[in-house]
Amino acid sequence: MRGGAPLLLALLASCEALGDYASARLLDLGDCVKLSAGGGIGLTVDAKATTYMSPGLGFASYLYVVGWDSRDVHGFWLASDVVNTPRLAYEWFSEEYQETPPEAFDEAFFLGRLALTSMALPAERWIRHEDVVTVEYFSLFNFGDFARNQRATSFTGFLLEEGQEAREPIRDVWTRSWFEVGATAGVVHARVGVNPLEFLDFLLGLVGLDPAGDDAVLLVPASTRPDTRRGNDPP
Repeated sequence: MRGGAPLLLALLASCEALGDYASARLLDLGDCVKLSAGGGIGLTVDAKATTYMSPGLGFASYLYVVGWDSRDVHGFWLASDVVNTPRLAYEWFSEEYQETPPEAFDEAFFLGRLALTSMALPAERWIRHEDVVTVEYFSLFNFGDFARNQRATSFTGFLLEEGQEAREPIRDVWTRSWFEVGATAGVVHARVGVNPLEFLDFLLGLVGLDPAGDDAVLLVPASTRPDTRRGNDPP
């Protein structure tokens, strides 16, 4: 029996290593997609072709969501999307609008310019999962994190408790490479996305490589989540 102890320990260690490998691959695969649906009140449509180009139009005030957004956010969560603020765009043109004679006013041109300007304004996506609130800023052309530096909305602070501060996602090559689309039509909401670079990380992980450096990041409750985890620190 004593001679078999080392073999038994080796087998247990192998099983543990295999379990860790399988868990890491499943999480890597989960990093490749976003898929969620829910209900609330709003009228929005938005898209993302990396964080550098994220057009959107509309406003969503409050959403109950279920699905998978990331290894940090999954299951059930609350969300609030200020996809843009058309009111601010209207203020830019209101004086011109008022001074234009009715016979010279082109309504279609005015509304088109208002929509395009709205898509370029700073927008926000807030998520409250357990007791952690995250916020991401984006816009049509977000080079240099324009949206974060020029944000002008404050409609979604109700997701924060008194004295609480929201966290922002880390900006690195892995978190910037999302392609996704989301929409809210009245009371129905849905979002789907894919991340090609994270899929590359998944494929390389099959042969033991970890270019994203996230194999040690596990699923943990938000209440015990350290601030040093990828995707939760301020930029």
